[in-house]
Amino acid sequence: MIIWLASYPRSGNSYVALLLKHYFNIPVYSVYTYSTKSRSCLEIIGFHDKHLSLEHMEESDEYFFVKTHELPSDDYPSLYVVRDGRDVIVSYTHYIRNFQEQHKEYTVFETMHDLIINPGYFHGWSAHIQAWLNRKSPVSMIKYEQLLSNADPSKTLGDALSTIGINMPDPIRTDCPPDFTLLHEIQPDFFQSGTPGKWRQEMPPELQRLFYKEHGDILYKMGYV
Repeated sequence: MIIWLASYPRSGNSYVALLLKHYFNIPVYSVYTYSTKSRSCLEIIGFHDKHLSLEHMEESDEYFFVKTHELPSDDYPSLYVVRDGRDVIVSYTHYIRNFQEQHKEYTVFETMHDLIINPGYFHGWSAHIQAWLNRKSPVSMIKYEQLLSNADPSKTLGDALSTIGINMPDPIRTDCPPDFTLLHEIQPDFFQSGTPGKWRQEMPPELQRLFYKEHGDILYKMGYV
C-alpha cells in the first residue's frame, strides 16, 4: 500500500525521508525522477529510484512511502509536511534559481513575487495545504519546525504516523540525524540552512505583506502568526 509523503515543495519532506532512513531504515520512493545534479544527496536522504511501479505498490500488503508534491487524487493515507509558507517561498526561490535555468533571467524579487501569487506552482502554498488536509482519506499533518526543535524527532514522526494507523517499529538508532550544515556541504544547491525564520532577513517587507494578503488565512490556521 502507498503512504504519501506529501508537501508543497521546500516544506521538508526530504528531511522527513532522511529521518525515516536514519531512525527506521525505511526507504522513500518518489513520483519524480531525479537529475544527476541531485544524486549526491540521495543516499543520505534515503530516496530510492522508483524501480517498482505505483501499481505494484498499490497492490502490495507492504507499506511504501512515496514522495509527492502533487494534489491528492486517491484514497491512500498520507503524512503531510507543513512549513511556514514564508520560509517555503524563500527556499523555493533559491531552489528554482539553482535548478531551473530559465528563472535566472529574473531577479530574486520577481521570482519570489511569482511564487507568492502564481497558482501554476502546484496551485500555491495555501491551496495545496487545504487540498491535502481537507481530503476524506486518512491524513496526518506534521510541522517541519517541530521536527527540528524536538529532542526526539523519531517519536514525533512515530506519533504522527500512528494517527493514521501506521505503527512504526522501534528506532534502530538513537544518535542525531545529519544536520543542515553537513547536508549543505554535501549538496549546497539543494539544501540551504534549514533554519526557521529566514524569511525575516530574505523576504522584502512588501512581499511579506503580499504573502499575508494571499495566504494569511492558512498562515494563521497553521499557527505561524
